Amino acid sequence: MAEKNSEHPIADAILKKAEEVGLKIDEPKGFEALPGLGVKAFIDNIEILVGNHTLLVKEGLSFEGYKEAAEQLSKQGKTIIYVAASRKVIGLVAVADTLKEGAKEAVKELKTLGMTVLMLTGDY
Repeated sequence: MAEKNSEHPIADAILKKAEEVGLKIDEPKGFEALPGLGVKAFIDNIEILVGNHTLLVKEGLSFEGYKEAAEQLSKQGKTIIYVAASRKVIGLVAVADTLKEGAKEAVKELKTLGMTVLMLTGDY
């Protein structure tokens, strides 16, 4: 999998699920992290791109055939990651953050202490 050498938390989640379902995870070659976009790597001499919509646009790839599914999943609050091989989109992965147990209570308590609570992410 192209994301094997990535340090991004979404890549970790994808790799964990792939291992859970028994997928073989090959060592990618020429791995390149593309900050804010995704990753590029080669597996069996095939260029693999894994990343967001902006990466597809930047690379001049079409995501037709996946647009409706991506829109539906986005409306459910999921982050969409596209997968392309040999310059063609071959699928997408949807991931969602879940609240950690006690998160609501922790924010409520911080607010009662007069603190302003903000969430900072790497997304943009």
